[in-house]
Formats: sequence, structure tokens, C-alpha cells
Amino acid sequence: MNSRERQLATIRREPTDRISVDAIWVENQAEIAKYLDIDPATVLDRLGIDGRWLSAPYTGKVREPENGFHFTEWGTPSTMDYSLYRINPLANVKSVSEVDKYPWPDPAQYDFATTSQWAKTLSEKYAVRGPYFRPIFCQACDLFGIEEAL
Repeated sequence: MNSRERQLATIRREPTDRISVDAIWVENQAEIAKYLDIDPATVLDRLGIDGRWLSAPYTGKVREPENGFHFTEWGTPSTMDYSLYRINPLANVKSVSEVDKYPWPDPAQYDFATTSQWAKTLSEKYAVRGPYFRPIFCQACDLFGIEEAL
């Protein structure tokens, strides 16, 4: 079975050749590749990860890196976690007009055409899902800070 067949069989509760393995994110792929002395593009296969998730890349302008951290199109640190380094750009807003003035990402700047091509290519071998699940509450915490979001 290939990864796609394995995941689809698992969803249908059918027998598989092995347990299907998936991960939302493997954040240290470069380090794993170096340790195993393999091409970074092959890490997920080497780990036996069956699924692949896709998200449309943002092609618009994003905030410049600061203190070694990169930022998302939302102007929040791209740490993929709730680490100690937090910049909550809307933490101190006092009015709706301040929120309205915030430089929100432009929906037209997401590259869905490239994502569609990736999906077509990857879906021959892998179960593909996406976009990456990110609850609105998590985005609110990043923008306003968890206390304000609550």
C-alpha cells in the first residue's frame, strides 16, 4: 500500500499493511535530515508519515524578521507554538477603529493555484488535507494576547 491507500483504508476501517502514521507538523526536519544524512525532502517518508497537509502560501508583504524570529502575514511571530517570545500586535488596542486600521492580510495574496498543483501532485501517493487547521481562537490569542482573547 502507498501512504494514500493506507490512510484512506484506515478512515474506512479496513485492514492495512501497517498502522497509518500522521503528524500535523514535524518542526525539526532539517535537523533530522542532517542526523540521518538524508535529503530534507525525504524526512517525512523516512519517518513513515503517511499524510500531507497543504496551506496556500501568502505572497504579500510580511513584517521583517526581528530578533531572529520571522513573522506571519498576520504580523505575529511564526513560532508555531505558544513560546515565551510573543508579540501581540493588538494587545493594547482601545477601540474598534484601531482594529480596523490594523494591516490585515490581503486574501487575494494567497497562492491557491500553486496549492492546487501541489495537491494534484501529492494526492497520487499521499492522503492530502488542508488548509492547516488553525482555530480562530488561536489567531485571536496571537493578535490580542491570551488574557485579552479570553
